[in-house]
Amino acid sequence: MIEWPKIMLGGPVRDRAWICGEWLIALLNQDYPPEKMRIVMLVNDSQDETREVCEWIRDRFGWMVSSFEVHEKNFGCKVDNTNRALRNRDMQQFARVRNAWLDLRRDEDYLWTVDSDIVCQPSILPGLVANEKDLCAAVIMNNSEWHTNVLHWLKPERGPQGGFYWDTEASRKQELYQCDLTGACMLISRRVLDAGIRYAALEPEPGESNSWEGEDPPFCFEAQQAGFTLWADGRLRPDHRMHPPLYRGEKSAIFTSMFADLTQWRAQQVRARRFEPSQLKKEKILWQLQRD
Repeated sequence: MIEWPKIMLGGPVRDRAWICGEWLIALLNQDYPPEKMRIVMLVNDSQDETREVCEWIRDRFGWMVSSFEVHEKNFGCKVDNTNRALRNRDMQQFARVRNAWLDLRRDEDYLWTVDSDIVCQPSILPGLVANEKDLCAAVIMNNSEWHTNVLHWLKPERGPQGGFYWDTEASRKQELYQCDLTGACMLISRRVLDAGIRYAALEPEPGESNSWEGEDPPFCFEAQQAGFTLWADGRLRPDHRMHPPLYRGEKSAIFTSMFADLTQWRAQQVRARRFEPSQLKKEKILWQLQRD
């Protein structure tokens, strides 16, 4: 009998009420032993209904996994209403939030960090675990065929300080392969975290208030310096929902849409007899959905 490792999954989430319902449903629906899954959300500095959506899902479907936790920790991050492409993001803040989520781990064998605009098919988590790697990511497509979450250092000896480039073949590869830099949907072993690897941000260029490189490059480079290898699996390709729908900010529309998604998802699960809950639990779920 296979001994599946324990997983802490989820991540930080902020101002994602438009997507986090679907995001969480996808995490719950992973083809993985539910008793080995601990879902942990870290809501931070949200100005919308992100926390309410997370708690709504937790209260109705949290029994499907060993633990479903919604934490909140605000860092005083300023609200930025500028265009998304021009937003002056505080990467030091991103690193602090990421590390705060890492600090919520217990005795899990792996942490699976999934950005809150990525919807994963049921095969993603078991696929990553089956690779038995300390650091392994699914391939995420961004704005174009070549723009993915798989990159390489321009100067490997300098890591992020020497710059990086995108792996333009990543969208075509259907295999497990090494890379220098990745993130977004990554499985991290306890060995990496026990070695003290943490998120950080690069110092900004002269005249700039922030670095544009994000918090992943220092994490990946530090892991490499500690002897770990990074991998990307081109066979695993979650759906990247980069932009909110038109109803963003409308609470009633958010919950109406989520209710429709949940109803359809629950019907699929019952038909497939995937979780086979007791009759009492089935009736309770259906009653909750009808009531809400």
